[in-house]
Amino acid sequence: MAGGDPGTAASPPTSTSALDNSLPAQKVLAEIRAHARISIEALFENVLELPVEMALAYRRRGIVRPYDWQCQCLQTPGVVTGERNLLYSAPTSGGKSFVADVLLLRRAIHTRKKVLLVLPFVAVVREKVAHFKSLVSVYNARKRRREALRIQAFHGNKGGRGFGRCQIGICTIEKANALVNKMIQEGSINQLSCLVVDELHMMADQQRGYLLELLLR
Repeated sequence: MAGGDPGTAASPPTSTSALDNSLPAQKVLAEIRAHARISIEALFENVLELPVEMALAYRRRGIVRPYDWQCQCLQTPGVVTGERNLLYSAPTSGGKSFVADVLLLRRAIHTRKKVLLVLPFVAVVREKVAHFKSLVSVYNARKRRREALRIQAFHGNKGGRGFGRCQIGICTIEKANALVNKMIQEGSINQLSCLVVDELHMMADQQRGYLLELLLR
């Protein structure tokens, strides 16, 4: 995954073991889980400055304490403020999505600008839209309508050609490329405060990889 405004790329902030593909996956996951530090509420309130109700939504999903490497990612200077990019890797089910999700939420709330999450498949887009809507449901219920976070799926013919009033866009690779190109053409690309790409290895895909290259160049 990669996220943040265009800028100097940050060195991968995860632990060495989390990045070492030579280690057995189960051993790596065990090491990751052994380094839980602060509570999810403390991370949201003190580090991310996000509403505690969002932390409670994660707690209801069984996420009580973030892993140490997740905290390292989120506390890397310039990452949560969008001054630096972030590139990180971890084993399957190691918690990569959590870092990306909370960075998107943080940028959306603090900048009131657009954020974009790029996923490889339509089914994953639909799943992630439902996930984000559940995370922000209590937050939105306490806000006036114009302050609520609007979440939109973009894939195929769904979502239209532009962001519109949507603030959090969750889309396929093809739709992401179209959305960003439209913002560039309209001169509104400065309204995009964060771009997250999941499954970055898709850049090696013979059919779709070039679109990710165009998107991130």
